[in-house]
This record gives sequence, C-alpha cells and structure tokens, in this order.
Amino acid sequence: MRRNQISVYHFSERSFARAIAAADSPRFRSTQIEYLARYCARLGARSFVREDVYVDRHYMDEYATYYSRMLEPPPHLVRRFHVFSQPLSQQSFDAELRGALVSSKRKKESEQRLSQSYLGFISVRPIPAVPIGRTVLRRLEEPHAHREIWATSSHEIHLANLVLHVDGLAFQQQDLAVGACATAALWSALSRVARHERMRAPTPAEVSEAAARHLVPYGRTVPALAGLTMAQLCEATRATGFAPESMRAEPGPEYFVAALHTYLLSGIPVVLALKPLLRQGEGHAVTAVGFQMGTKASRLLQMSVPVRSAFIQKLYVHDDRLGPYARAHILMMPKTGKNKAMLAVGIDWPSKQGSNSEWWEVDSALAPVYSKMR
Repeated sequence: MRRNQISVYHFSERSFARAIAAADSPRFRSTQIEYLARYCARLGARSFVREDVYVDRHYMDEYATYYSRMLEPPPHLVRRFHVFSQPLSQQSFDAELRGALVSSKRKKESEQRLSQSYLGFISVRPIPAVPIGRTVLRRLEEPHAHREIWATSSHEIHLANLVLHVDGLAFQQQDLAVGACATAALWSALSRVARHERMRAPTPAEVSEAAARHLVPYGRTVPALAGLTMAQLCEATRATGFAPESMRAEPGPEYFVAALHTYLLSGIPVVLALKPLLRQGEGHAVTAVGFQMGTKASRLLQMSVPVRSAFIQKLYVHDDRLGPYARAHILMMPKTGKNKAMLAVGIDWPSKQGSNSEWWEVDSALAPVYSKMR
C-alpha cells in the first residue's frame, strides 16, 4: 500500500515555484507556475504543505479518457500543495494532526485555527507539459483596489485527518489531451454554479465529451487539437443541467457589458470568447469572475439611463495560459459603420520589465444559469 508523505516548508516565491516544478520535472518551469508563486506571495503566504499522494477526481477522469491508453502511461496520482498565511513547521503541524486524534473538540479547534490562515491548494499533475491541475486559491483582497469578485464558492478540503475550508473558484491549466482553452474556461464556470445548486461539478473530460456528443465541426476532441465553437459550449452546458445564456458583443457593447456586470454581481462566472485584436491568430476563451469599478464612466458604455456598468474599468479572469484572477483592462474602441464601438480587453502578462497587456476583441460570451432563471 502506498503511504502518503506530508511535509511542511517555509514559503518564499522562489522556493515555492521550485517545489511545484520539482513535483513533476525539476527542469520544467511554466508561466502558470511563476504566476501562482507570485500570486501566493501577494496573498501573504508564509508556509506551505506538500501532500505527496492525492486522488484527484478530475485528473482521474482525464487519465481514464486518454492517458491510461498510452503505451507508457504517466502515474495516476497527483501531488497537492497547501498554502497558509501563518508560519508552520513540521513539528507544529504534526502536533495539530496528533491533537486532532485526541478528541473531536481538539480536532474542531485545529480545523478552525488552520482554516483562518488557509489560502488554498494547487494540484500538480505528473504531466510535464501541463503540470497545473485543479487549483483553488483565495481571491486577493486589497482595500484600495475595490475588487468585486463574487463568482466563488466554499470548498471543503481534506488534508490528512483535518477538514479545511477556502472560498475560491477552481482553475486548471489547459490540457490539449482532453480539452481546449474553452473547455477549461467552461469547466471553471460550471464548477461554481454546480456547487451553488448542490450538484456534482463536471470534470474537464466530461465537458469535452458533452461538447462533442452531437456536433464535431473541427474533428475529434480527444486529443483536443481544435477549439470548441459557441454551439458546442452551449451543448456542454445543457448536458450538465444548466441553461446557456449566450450573448454577442456586437452591435451593442454597452448592453453586453451591462449583462456581464449583472451576471458577475449574481456570482455567475461568464465565459468570454475572444478574437485577436489587430493581428492574425486563433481565438481564445477565458472565464470572467469579477470586475473593478473606476471613478469615471465610459461614454461609450453609457445608455439612455445612467448605469453602473459604465464605470467598469477592469475584469478579473481565469486564463488557463496564465493563472486565476488575472487582471484584464476594458477598452472601448470607436468603430465606423453601424456599430458605434468595439469592446476589447487587455490581459496583463507580468514580465521582468513590469506588465504587458495582451489585447483581444471580445466576440461573445456564455453564462451557465439555472434553467428556472428568467
């Protein structure tokens, strides 16, 4: 029987990124790993716990769908890294685990104490090219930033004999073996609404399978060498028991932003379909989870009556190429013809020189809603 090893380490941005990379391949470092290490540092992480053996349902479904049929399949288990804002040592954490065995009262006290400083977890798959699996981290809260991120839910995390809690929205790096970027974006959105309705959240493999059940315009979806259309995203949403609300950004971007604002205020993540702005290339999909208001309304987002959505300045998105809660600037670009403006978003990509914005045109969006909602 395989034994689980739980180890405690002091957190630093560099050591944490190295630990995540070493869990799969010591020489492999990805943009997602660097982003997650930086994000956890901004959350105030001071220690982390490595759990060597964990059975992740979402990766197991991917494994059964694709990896188990390889001539040399990778391991079917993942490692998890739990992040805390309080300093922990191996001795103090072991004492918490032993105390939880003494009585239910001691166990409850330990769980409450650790949950207060628990920042979330990162699953690391044994896949060198796409190591970041199901990840749930707290949203960043800074008083001066005025972030409005409501599309999250409470997660119950089992670590050894303890049960911890964290509020967040699931994120996962895109794995072309079983899903495109649109699969990862829709999976994040469905994981929130499913938990809110006390339903079982689908896995990425189930989302891909549902999307291609009746419509396969670009060929097979496993491996996922082509993206998903909006029609396929709608089919996958219906298959999980929700109604797809699809919206086009044209010809009225001000109405589009108002609808986006309403869904995000209601705690419903929205999948955004993006097109390259002023360049050639393939489209992309991200999950909008929150927004930030500015002090001045955009003239191009105003309607016949004053609306708060005209003050939206930034979005916060789950981008599978980058990480959770990534910052995206909103820009209204005037156009000629019947459309008075074009909606664009600039996703911030951190670099050694600062942040560079990658600009996309917003084409359409999909919100998975409960079927009885009107």
